[in-house]
Amino acid sequence: FPTLLGFAGANSSNTFPLDGKDQWKTITQKNASSPREEILLNIDLETASIRVGHMKLVVNNQSYDGWWYPPVNSTENKKDGIHVPVTDAARAIKMDDGAEVCLFNVTADPNETRNLAKENLDQVKELRTRIEEYRSGRRGGFVHPWMPPSDPKADPTLHGGMWVPWKSLDTKHIST
Repeated sequence: FPTLLGFAGANSSNTFPLDGKDQWKTITQKNASSPREEILLNIDLETASIRVGHMKLVVNNQSYDGWWYPPVNSTENKKDGIHVPVTDAARAIKMDDGAEVCLFNVTADPNETRNLAKENLDQVKELRTRIEEYRSGRRGGFVHPWMPPSDPKADPTLHGGMWVPWKSLDTKHIST
């Protein structure tokens, strides 16, 4: 919203508190830096990830399977992806509270192959504090996710290995 206000030449200082940033200069001016200092990449009740500068913290994410897709300007096969085995250097470390964390320098290590958390515990603590501030609402609102129960009929193995709509649209309540 602040970007649209900036585009329109409006002043957002007289509006209600906004958690966005005016990105108009970043979009329209070559080499303009972003006003964002951090990007909250994911947050829910147990998992989260945040990027601040070159560093990305991932908390309680056990889903990485080793597959990644090369950058757009790469000459590698983009269609099939590349399997990069998860090495011990990339595995999460367990914190005293039981959380499993990874800290990556995504500029120097875009494939996230080296977890720097053990050597940078102060930075891990700082980034986890920021995540908790988002959860508590002190850094913008946190909407608790609605997690509906899983439906076994949605299993891709029942649909040729693909995620597809598996329910018919109930149109009884829709007027024509």
